[in-house]
Amino acid sequence: MINKKVREFISFVFADEENFPLEHRLVLSASIFGILFSLVGSLLNFLLSTSVIADIVPIFLSLVVLILYYFIRFRKIYKPVNFPVTSLSIIGISIIWIFNGGINGSNVMPALVILILGLLIVRENEKIYVLVLFLVSNISIFLIQFFRPDLITNFTSETDRWIDHLITLICSSIMIYFIMRFVYDNYNSERLKALESKRKLIQLNADKDRFIFILAHDLRSPFNNLLGFSEELKENLHNLDKDQIESYVNTINTSANNTYNLLEDLLTWEKAMQGAVPFNPEKLNLGELCRDVLENIKPFSDAKNITVNSCVGDRMIVYAEGYMLKTVLRNLVSNAVKFTNTGGLVQITAEADNSDITISVSDNGVGMTSERIEKLFDISQCQTTVGTAKERGTGLGLLICKEFVQKHGGRIRVESESGKGSNFRFTLPVVK
Repeated sequence: MINKKVREFISFVFADEENFPLEHRLVLSASIFGILFSLVGSLLNFLLSTSVIADIVPIFLSLVVLILYYFIRFRKIYKPVNFPVTSLSIIGISIIWIFNGGINGSNVMPALVILILGLLIVRENEKIYVLVLFLVSNISIFLIQFFRPDLITNFTSETDRWIDHLITLICSSIMIYFIMRFVYDNYNSERLKALESKRKLIQLNADKDRFIFILAHDLRSPFNNLLGFSEELKENLHNLDKDQIESYVNTINTSANNTYNLLEDLLTWEKAMQGAVPFNPEKLNLGELCRDVLENIKPFSDAKNITVNSCVGDRMIVYAEGYMLKTVLRNLVSNAVKFTNTGGLVQITAEADNSDITISVSDNGVGMTSERIEKLFDISQCQTTVGTAKERGTGLGLLICKEFVQKHGGRIRVESESGKGSNFRFTLPVVK
């Protein structure tokens, strides 16, 4: 319990849950290290009784950096104060040296820590000024120590001096280690993010190309029918008998419906990819929702004499976004009807466990091979499909289903065998 509380406190201090950019997070960590470093230095100087000034300056610096931490952590402001605080820290540690035994190899290390942090966090055009200030302050202390050693406050004993050197060396080494570790870890993290962004960009370009291909390829066929048969009607209307005219009109109507459905799928899929479909989940009666979907599908199932049953009771409650869930069910049931022969059977079932509700849409239709299953949810493999009654589709419906199911935190999968039908299953969260 104590370890958990400590981890939660450290996570809060370092703002692990905040989505800060790398530079922001580095400045935040630097401010935390600065506070700790200043407090340790002040405590050490107090214990060694070097000088009151050597006690006060680190405390003053820690208060300044604490104020900086507030603005970085809670107000999310950091860039305007990076250079002033870095400069103040370099000047402050130079003052401490005068009242704390002068400058030497070990106590230069805290200044190097400040220099490293300063060069990491300040703007590019300010880095040269930080470096110049660091060199000027060091050279100035060397000159004071060389020409006016009487101005330096020495330690009361040689033992105190060595204790101060040792602790300063240890603390500075630890701080440098953490700085380098932070830089290394975040470098790897940013590198992996860059690789992932590159992969997603390549995928987006491939999706865009596929989107355009589908649009160009699949609109051509229905438009050829629309143009061809409407032209035929226009030129030979008075020479055609009633049955021929009815056949042409039915073909035009079918082509128009196919074109409309294609455009609907394309627009829905594009909205899903852009995150433009509203997501407002609520408690829904799954049985009632299934009946509404079957009512919409009925003209198509009746046309093929296919029985579509819902075995979902009214007591089955799901937590989902209504439009998305209807779209998923409608696409899956439509596909099942499309790929089932005349006189076939399509069923919707649902079962719940402690964490999920699994909804299944099964049919006894033509089924699929394992090679076809692997390509179902990959847009790069998306292709026009033809149903048992020559119904046409693009395969985008299943991509939309996958996107909407994943939006709910669920998963979708399929079990199928060629000639024996298919069973699509997807999960939704149980209402607590």
